[in-house]
Amino acid sequence: MTCGIWREVRLEGWSAPKITEFYIRQNQVSAEIADLTAEVEAFVPAAWTGRLKIVAGEQIWEKTVELTTGVQVIKLDMHISKPELWWCRGLGEPSLYTFKAELLEQDYSVSEKQVKTGLRTIRLIRERDTAGASFYFELNGVPVFAKGANHIPNDSFIPEVTYERYRHEIATAAASHMNMLRVWGGGFYEEDIFYELCDEYGLLVWQDFMFACSMYPGTRPFYPMLLRKRSIISGACAIILALPYGAGIMRSIQLGLII
Repeated sequence: MTCGIWREVRLEGWSAPKITEFYIRQNQVSAEIADLTAEVEAFVPAAWTGRLKIVAGEQIWEKTVELTTGVQVIKLDMHISKPELWWCRGLGEPSLYTFKAELLEQDYSVSEKQVKTGLRTIRLIRERDTAGASFYFELNGVPVFAKGANHIPNDSFIPEVTYERYRHEIATAAASHMNMLRVWGGGFYEEDIFYELCDEYGLLVWQDFMFACSMYPGTRPFYPMLLRKRSIISGACAIILALPYGAGIMRSIQLGLII
């Protein structure tokens, strides 16, 4: 096992509020309307009053905010009529929306962040039948016949994996008519570009937690920790499940660890 600093390291300084996280929560999505909530996390060095502005194409949402010192989370409800839905490979186009969040002091932008995501509804269908219970996914109300493969780290030395190698992997999976990749739980939480490419090419992602067959607890007090861990990778629209690796899958279903 190799250890050490392997991702980007930098020092940043700022005197105004800074957006650190930006997430689009999809409360309810259909072909008629998308009911969304923008969740913006900001680090605030001193009390501040201004506006939060969210832009997606020609649509704009705004609200006045008063922030106190520390880490603050701002929420803004949004609605999009007749949205272009995201579909996996073989069912339609993987349409994506670009959302931009800005903190404005009068008309001056003090911080901004951008995310790209697809609007969709994904459900795991578990219905009793003569053999026990069903287990399949429904995307925007349409059953999905899953076709795919395992994804493991592309190199023993992770920094050697370039954007071109990621794109080759995802593009060839799509060209092979796959519609889902499972991220193996013995690797690591992949780079953002991996999930972004899956969004772009219409590949669903079955995401394991990185437990690598460890003997983790199977009790409910362990559940809140899993929810915090789940937030690491919950931004991509293609992700359908975040599950413990290996034999823990059925227990995780009982605990409700579905995203």
